[in-house]
Amino acid sequence: MGLEDLYRDSVKIEKPDGETLGPVKASVQKRKIHLQAKHPLEPGDVLIREMPFGKPERYVVDEPGYSPGLQGIPPHFQADVRREGEQGSNAVAAGGNKTPVDELPPSVTYNIYGPNARVNQSSADHSVNITIDTSDSVFDDLRSELFAQVDDAELREKLSSLVDEMEKAKGDSPTMSQKLGQFISTGSNVMGIIGPFIPMLTGIASGAG
Repeated sequence: MGLEDLYRDSVKIEKPDGETLGPVKASVQKRKIHLQAKHPLEPGDVLIREMPFGKPERYVVDEPGYSPGLQGIPPHFQADVRREGEQGSNAVAAGGNKTPVDELPPSVTYNIYGPNARVNQSSADHSVNITIDTSDSVFDDLRSELFAQVDDAELREKLSSLVDEMEKAKGDSPTMSQKLGQFISTGSNVMGIIGPFIPMLTGIASGAG
């Protein structure tokens, strides 16, 4: 079982000109949709999930979040989305009257990737990087889940060992991705437990090194 086997949903991609692509396999979460990189995805595209009852859910893409994939992990998107129709902070009511939210400072969203990323807004860069690595917590949390929920002692030991190896290899992208592929394959029977951690581990492997 691979990463794409975690995709339990299906979405279509609607382009601004009305063109519809897909469907593609996906995992729809709050404010985030993970999906196969089968078609181009750009800010402003709409992801449509058909529902068994009622109208389809429509999500506007703010940031595609493309990941080129790694060994054993195909290219995919980790898109930041919002429900279609949600108003931004600068929305103006009909007739040109400002709503109270317009009196607030505009909202700015930064999507920052990599362990030493920096942001400059209308300024020269005279900063010094201070790196705070919080990725360790995902390994600790994953170990806790394995010991709490995996009853098979032999499987638990194998998975825990692979978690240790992934943690040691998080600065080495090829090795980290290889160990992650082994972890997914070994834990195929307990995907309900390890599945929620896979996107985070994939992101760590993508940004390793």
